[in-house]
Amino acid sequence: MDSTGIKVSNRGIKEKWNGIKRKGFIKFHIAIDTRTGKILAIDVTKENLSDGARAIPLIYRISF
Repeated sequence: MDSTGIKVSNRGIKEKWNGIKRKGFIKFHIAIDTRTGKILAIDVTKENLSDGARAIPLIYRISF
């Protein structure tokens, strides 16, 4: 399981950190079979959700 973020340009400026403006993004959490490379489960969330928070729900989805 891994995740990656994708910037969404139409969400605008989210916050400033050390004077740097940061735009928001969405996050894809993906579970992949390492032998076949097949995607087993995917979840799309906001940027503030951690990988650990989505791990159990993705594993649960794969098991059924």
